Amino acid sequence: MVYLFPRKVKRMRFFLTVCLLCTVLMWFSPAASAGQLFYDFSGPNVNVLTSIDTSTGVVQAIGTVSGYQNLSSSAFGPDGTFYAIGDTTAGAPKLITVDLHTAAVTVVGAAPASAFGLEIANDGTIYTTEGSYLWKGSSIGSLTKSTQPL
Repeated sequence: MVYLFPRKVKRMRFFLTVCLLCTVLMWFSPAASAGQLFYDFSGPNVNVLTSIDTSTGVVQAIGTVSGYQNLSSSAFGPDGTFYAIGDTTAGAPKLITVDLHTAAVTVVGAAPASAFGLEIANDGTIYTTEGSYLWKGSSIGSLTKSTQPL
């Protein structure tokens, strides 16, 4: 016969209670019931704007981001604007905004040739990296490279 010490039983009960509470809160949360949409790029040229409904798992192609490919870095701005960095079909990378309903593009400015990642702070400052350098900019202009490596 296995005996559990009272302290272990209390820890196990606490752990199970926390797990149950988290499960119930996630199940009945408004976000889970309403379903959130996540956005990403897909397709052979990684330029098809796609939405994924988290409550149903339905994936829907919204449209092709014309004139761009390899849109691998994206982020939402504090105002809900969807930003991305991608190569133009001519090869020049750009920071762009993408309309989530039509996949229409607005060019914000130039971007580094091999940008990796895209983050936007609450104040709207846009950050990306290229190698060991940080690039920084705003939603109304091009990104500029830091003078010192990270």
